[in-house]
Amino acid sequence: MGSDDKPRTETPPGFGQTLGSPKLAPGGQARPTSTTEHAAETDVLIREDVARMLEDSSDDTQGVTATVQDAEVTLEGTVADTLAKETLETAIERVPGVKRVHSRLRTT
Repeated sequence: MGSDDKPRTETPPGFGQTLGSPKLAPGGQARPTSTTEHAAETDVLIREDVARMLEDSSDDTQGVTATVQDAEVTLEGTVADTLAKETLETAIERVPGVKRVHSRLRTT
């Protein structure tokens, strides 16, 4: 019997290890991997981008609120005129990850 005839008892290198490195979120936390967790993370990112846009926008959009669910944004509130309404809707549609904008905006 040669050395090749012995049963192997060694663990192959890398056995039981995850290949590659996990994707990390800011702060070093592992990013969510399930579809539901990914959707929730996407909603958070969209919500942050939209909130920043509303804060940075003119007085025409003060009092406008936005909710995000499943990458769909709902805008509510009153804007100065039709141009402000259309401009805001278009800007929100261009936010990365947004699938649809539901506008409940009114004009004064």
